[in-house]
Amino acid sequence: MPKFITSTLLLLFLTATVHSQKILEKQYDAKSLKTLVINGNSVFEIHVIAESRNTISLKATIAGETSNDVMITEQDNQSKLQLGIKYAPYFTAINDKLSAHKVLSVILEYRIPEKMNVEIGSDIGSFWGRGVFKNLNVSLERGNCFISNYFGNATIMTLIGDVDIAVIGNVSGVGISKNGTVLNNLSRGHVTNISVESRDGNISLTQTEK
Repeated sequence: MPKFITSTLLLLFLTATVHSQKILEKQYDAKSLKTLVINGNSVFEIHVIAESRNTISLKATIAGETSNDVMITEQDNQSKLQLGIKYAPYFTAINDKLSAHKVLSVILEYRIPEKMNVEIGSDIGSFWGRGVFKNLNVSLERGNCFISNYFGNATIMTLIGDVDIAVIGNVSGVGISKNGTVLNNLSRGHVTNISVESRDGNISLTQTEK
């Protein structure tokens, strides 16, 4: 293939890639919020970092042929904020032979105040978390769960995904996997507890060295 044709095809590919990516950013006042609920269905990656701040920030990176038709959903009832994504009301799916190959990749990145209640559910996504939470509830059907420098109560459930949690401070933990392996180095008897269950995933609960 001639070099100029190769260059042209590469340029067209890069142009298509750039134009098919969309980034949405929003910020919410969290002074009166106690709970954040994340609907992670159809989302590939969910990242939540708890840090010293009084707002919740969300960055959604959406890549795919229909990325421009995706919007953030939000529902706020005073102390609880629910966030997710969906197609805009005007969007109509194209029913053609290529529709099965039109994959939409969504990555959600949250930065939240420390000591919040967080609830996350996803059908395909994996979760990454870090920081101090009050309570963390994660339910994943196909994804993995990775949590580092964590302190707080937590209930984690996966079907096939692995769970790897490294805690700071005095946290007890219980891990149960029907078909996977379990490594639990956490001591017992603490007020703060982590409970992890999986059908097929491997579980690792460790203490971060000080």
